[in-house]
Amino acid sequence: MNDILSPQEIDATTYKTLTDAWAAMMENDSTREENLKALLRDSKGRLLNYAYLPNQLVAKLLDPALNTLYIITKFAIANCDTGDNQIFTLVLVCLDGDYTPQAYFRAGISLHAKVYIQGAKAQSLRPVVGDQVIPLELAESWVAAWNLQGDQSELAPFFLSNEPAMVEPVLRKPLLGYQFEVGDFTKAWQPHNQKESALWLCFDLHGRLGDGEDRPFNMFSTTVTINTTPSDTIPDRITLSKAQTFYDISRPCPPACLI
Repeated sequence: MNDILSPQEIDATTYKTLTDAWAAMMENDSTREENLKALLRDSKGRLLNYAYLPNQLVAKLLDPALNTLYIITKFAIANCDTGDNQIFTLVLVCLDGDYTPQAYFRAGISLHAKVYIQGAKAQSLRPVVGDQVIPLELAESWVAAWNLQGDQSELAPFFLSNEPAMVEPVLRKPLLGYQFEVGDFTKAWQPHNQKESALWLCFDLHGRLGDGEDRPFNMFSTTVTINTTPSDTIPDRITLSKAQTFYDISRPCPPACLI
């Protein structure tokens, strides 16, 4: 396994530590861009492009006994498994009907397999309205939009939410994560119970509309799909295919912050 951050279930204290670190980093305008580039690129300068949970952790995430109604993906900063480097990741939180956290899962980050989009171009950056299954071509274009960001590309604007302040010029708040209904994950996962399967959250960029706005702006997001758990035995490049189903049914936080 070539993980640089292994997936695991965590407790509430660890959740707060990891997500508070992200929030604090994003509040500092003067160092935000530098820190994002350090957290989101590997040692060769390549952008990280997905996070994942393996089969056994997805089973816990979707355990009916938790009475989960919402799954929150919160952005976080964690220490790599080896060495002193820090890295971007996601923490998935299960909330019940009272918005009380029931379980926390830190997604894994692997450098072994990379999502590879053959011939796809960064296009179709259009606003998303309502819940939907994404066609392959659209999923590819969104993922490609993130992957095609060059060494000199500015990342910070993609991590600002679609909750503009009522001032001119418009000021946007730092993006902290996304809100899903649990059904979005169960629909994505239901057909996949093989031991080697994993839930992948592929990093992407696409247009979203802010409240009261008629022009989309590009935000960092994730496309949810099912793939293989990263390991030494799978190809270095994972190609998205029509055999997969892709979902982007999330609401950004802020404004949709339940916790």
